[in-house]
Amino acid sequence: MRRPETWLGVTMSMLLFAPPIFAQPGSTLQPDVTRLDVPDAFGALRSIHVGPTGQVHVVFSEPPFVRSWIVSTGEWQVVPLTGAPDSFVPSRLGWSGDRLWAIDRRQTALWREGDGESEPSFQAVYLPRPGAGPRGYRVLAVDEAGRLIVGTAVTLNSMAAADPRSAAMFDELPPEIELPRPVGNLPVWVVQPDGGIADTIAMVSTANRAMMLPVSGGLDASGTGRIEQIIRVQPLPDDPLVTASPTGSLLLVERPAEHGDASPAYLLKVFERDGHAAAVHSLSYVPVPVRSGWADSTIAALADDLVERGEDPAAATETASRVLHQPEHVPAVSAAHVGPDGWTWVRRYGLNEEGEQEWEVVDPEGTRVGVVSLDARLDVMAVHGQTAWAKTSNDSEPGTIWRIDARRLALVPD
Repeated sequence: MRRPETWLGVTMSMLLFAPPIFAQPGSTLQPDVTRLDVPDAFGALRSIHVGPTGQVHVVFSEPPFVRSWIVSTGEWQVVPLTGAPDSFVPSRLGWSGDRLWAIDRRQTALWREGDGESEPSFQAVYLPRPGAGPRGYRVLAVDEAGRLIVGTAVTLNSMAAADPRSAAMFDELPPEIELPRPVGNLPVWVVQPDGGIADTIAMVSTANRAMMLPVSGGLDASGTGRIEQIIRVQPLPDDPLVTASPTGSLLLVERPAEHGDASPAYLLKVFERDGHAAAVHSLSYVPVPVRSGWADSTIAALADDLVERGEDPAAATETASRVLHQPEHVPAVSAAHVGPDGWTWVRRYGLNEEGEQEWEVVDPEGTRVGVVSLDARLDVMAVHGQTAWAKTSNDSEPGTIWRIDARRLALVPD
């Protein structure tokens, strides 16, 4: 199906780099796009998941929440979460072996499908909370024994405190200010059903993720000095990406903006659910310079924010310049999805000159099969082989799912 021409308008401010005269490797794939209309009664589309045999499960906002799209008939079928209470609202699905599992939106309960010999199970989830450790958790996968693969998170304050550009500023804060605990790496854990940590699969760097802008001056209600902390996400973050396949393998994407060598590449590191490193794939790319003047304009915008809060203009500019991550090139990629069959789709950073997003399609052996260009408003949510499933990233067509088949090489005119 042809993409709607009304989608050609995009926000060009998303382009942080020069026009793509830097030819990237990879053959061009021509996408065949099929539209699936979703009944309004299903509610808002929350997530899409593709299972080991290619079955497509979708989580909606209205009960019964989970429905499967039958490819052969084009019909929707309810996926019953037998045994789960009415209060159970799933947020993520996956498969351990042939058994479907679902975690609720608070990540405090786990439902697992029966396997023919056992009934479906429903259990409370106890995620570890070791003192001053990670404060956020994301269940990525569940293994056959019911152990959870958990990605951890912390506040932006803790990330900024670990960043050398911002860490020095915390030393300048008065002693009465409670400082965040610096966290420079986030673990990915294998967690037992009772909350015990069985293993650490990976440590994920938080470098170049957050910045801290201190604002001093003024008096608070008690008449003492006041200092605010403005915490922001870096505009060009190049910290590793972490995701998991529906069947549980973990993908770590290392995407530094600077490589310091003549053969720049980003890395796809694949881990099995038991923590075993299964493969490391290196994919070359051509570094794209950051748009000329980007650093100056970004520093000026940050400084203006500080000045509006009472900071001296010269000091505000110096502070903004010190904390901003200013790579010469944009990161190689901005998103990644891995399917149940090991195929991976990796999104290149930014948009091309037509205002489209570009996705590299990589087979399980780490070979780049080709590159597919998609409308900027598509939000890719799941992949299986050379097929991706997406929704629109705004409210223009909320009840629509898009199936994208990228198996055909585009014809290049002589």
